[in-house]
Amino acid sequence: MALRRLGLLDVSSFGGWVVAPLLGSSWHDAEEVVERLVDAQLLDVSTTDDNGSLRYQIHDLIRAFARERGEAEETVDTIRTAAARAAECWLGLVQVAGSRMPHATLDTIRTPVLDQYIEADHVEEIVADPEAWFDAEQTGLVGVVERVSELDLTDIATRLAATLCSSRFSVRNLFGQWWRTHTAALAAARRAGDRRGEARLLAGLGWLRYEQDRFDEAAGYYEQALVAYEHSDDRRGQAVTRTRARAARPRCA
Repeated sequence: MALRRLGLLDVSSFGGWVVAPLLGSSWHDAEEVVERLVDAQLLDVSTTDDNGSLRYQIHDLIRAFARERGEAEETVDTIRTAAARAAECWLGLVQVAGSRMPHATLDTIRTPVLDQYIEADHVEEIVADPEAWFDAEQTGLVGVVERVSELDLTDIATRLAATLCSSRFSVRNLFGQWWRTHTAALAAARRAGDRRGEARLLAGLGWLRYEQDRFDEAAGYYEQALVAYEHSDDRRGQAVTRTRARAARPRCA
């Protein structure tokens, strides 16, 4: 089951902690499962991140087989539930790590799902070096946002994309990653008719284009965000977006 769900999540490199939320199990049980997968040579062990933390890799062919079996043997609801739990834990770790580094504006409400599957001392081990953790997880985080967006898990896709750009992508000018996560989540929000999520992501794209000095595009995204915020009756979102739109306007001329 663990291998199937790793395949369904479509990650190639990951920390062993992710198996706990994927299975809905304890940290201890997840560790035993990971060890069995390594013993069976279905996972490779890697210590390549700068933090020295143990990471695992799945060969492309094994990952493709695992995903194929998962799609055949798991229900859609089960897949979505497992992916959502894992993404919530990633979000929690991003919040913890991001709070210890320079950041723009970070969500202050910590997701409670993290504490259900990863104990506090293990969280500290995982993000002991937050810079190294982000570097190791960067590709995986983008992939997770794209995957949960593909599964129409709009709420977690929106929150994770927004937190990533606030905590890391904007500070390090990771514009490609910012664009990929926001556009993936935006597509999911539009499919779901989630106007508040759509507004938040459009505002994030406006911020992205502003940071890239593409002011006409920034203004366009902010205008779209205002319309979506008005439909969702989010007055705070409207106020913040209007402020950002005004800041961009003088430089658009």
